[in-house]
Amino acid sequence: MYHRIGTLLSDFETQPQFVFIDTMFLSTLPSKEFNSALGELIKYGLISDKNFFNFLSENIERIKSKNKKTVKQAIVKCVNFKAGVVSQDEFEQKGIRKILNFGHTFAHAIESNLGFRINHGEAVVAGIVSALFLSNKIGFLTNANLTKMLTLPARIHLPRIIHKINNEKVFNAMQSDKKNRNEELMFVLISEIGRLIVDVPAKKRDIYFALDKMKVFFLV
Repeated sequence: MYHRIGTLLSDFETQPQFVFIDTMFLSTLPSKEFNSALGELIKYGLISDKNFFNFLSENIERIKSKNKKTVKQAIVKCVNFKAGVVSQDEFEQKGIRKILNFGHTFAHAIESNLGFRINHGEAVVAGIVSALFLSNKIGFLTNANLTKMLTLPARIHLPRIIHKINNEKVFNAMQSDKKNRNEELMFVLISEIGRLIVDVPAKKRDIYFALDKMKVFFLV
């Protein structure tokens, strides 16, 4: 039965003709849910371009206060950027689409380790910060660029439970990540805003280092 449903769905795989987003719905969200959405927003600020990064840096408080015009501008940018990436690599065959997973190898494992007691977007923020520290540790990201990029996630409050992350359990959870290859953990890392490096293997000690630095970062 499930195979048949999968076959039927695959027969109709196509991109949508339009995306409908009701921004009024955002005003009904509790702060925790809205804060979760900011995780993905920050991701796009890092993987798209410097103009959008600067826009978010200048307007993050207006977005957090749900200013309608500013929120709309941010959503339009994110949707257009994602559409552009997906259109270049619709079926994930070229590797281009992998940049959308920036921070998510850490995030999914963190969610699992914490028993899904934090929202996905909150885990994404923690994952992005971990990926930034890993990028720096491996040598892709300069100290100056690391400091600059951390200014955005520093504006997001994460629940205290983030400090209960167990590095070993997070590492073990990463073993099942779909991006792994030849039994190596593979990461999407960054060197500059808008410049990503995909399929980067990382050593266990460097992953632990990145997680430890992330936990200290959110203690401040």
